[in-house]
Amino acid sequence: MSSSPLNTAGRILMATISTPDLQATQTLYNDCFRYKVVDNGKVSEELANSWAAPAATGKEFVLLGPGREDSYALRLIQDGAGPETSGLRTYGWWALELSVEDVEQVHEAVKQSGFEVVGAPREMTFDSPVRPMQCAGPNGEVFFLTQFREHKSPDAATRAQAFVDQLFIVILGPPDREQALRFYEEVLGLKRSDDFEIDYRSLNWAFGLPTGTTHNLTILDAGNTAVVQVDQYPDAATPRKVSPGYLPPTISMISFVVPSLDQVTADFLSDPVRSNDKPYNGRASAVIRGTAGELIELVEVA
Repeated sequence: MSSSPLNTAGRILMATISTPDLQATQTLYNDCFRYKVVDNGKVSEELANSWAAPAATGKEFVLLGPGREDSYALRLIQDGAGPETSGLRTYGWWALELSVEDVEQVHEAVKQSGFEVVGAPREMTFDSPVRPMQCAGPNGEVFFLTQFREHKSPDAATRAQAFVDQLFIVILGPPDREQALRFYEEVLGLKRSDDFEIDYRSLNWAFGLPTGTTHNLTILDAGNTAVVQVDQYPDAATPRKVSPGYLPPTISMISFVVPSLDQVTADFLSDPVRSNDKPYNGRASAVIRGTAGELIELVEVA
């Protein structure tokens, strides 16, 4: 088993994005993010059933990452149903935060690509360790692309070693923030660390709210590393429409590493399975559903 921090219990393994045009989406991430193909193939029946998404059986997938061994970020899956509604204005996983080496260079690449710039790079505060920007992809997925100032990245999960590097925080928009926070504390053993009220450019853009409108959010940690951000979604948000038998559109699922599936208290959507495809490499996995309807794939450490 790799000693990579991404194979450490509690860490994010990857995000799954459903797309009606796999090749175009892959090319965009290859060209703009400079991501490399780690693996590709077709989704097995066993794996699709474990997601409660039998329609995914036989669909092509591509696993992308920044190019280092055992370093994954995104799994793209061909979804013939296509997104029925924007993930931005619906409950569930709606954004992913990736570390970058130079946010200004990434901003220039994004402007010349098929992404839409939601927020240009900006300074947060004088002593803030981060300089972020935001963009939206062709399937409704949103990215926070964050540069950590030199020597201020807390650990290897956020320290960029590539143009666009690892996925280190996933962002959830639930109908009830407190209920969602309790779920992740009780089921995944995450710990609340920080609460913020911020001028949230991405949410204001998505919901057409005035610039400067503030929103509350809470960060959940695995150990000493932030992994999940739970936002207070605006009242205009609605449930995400999911076609029967399909994965949710846009950001479909987040995969986390857990010590053992036997320790999970939530009900699995189906019996655990073992896949030899990357990033499972023979490890057991199972899927649970969160309070916003989001899919959470749990993959054992060993």
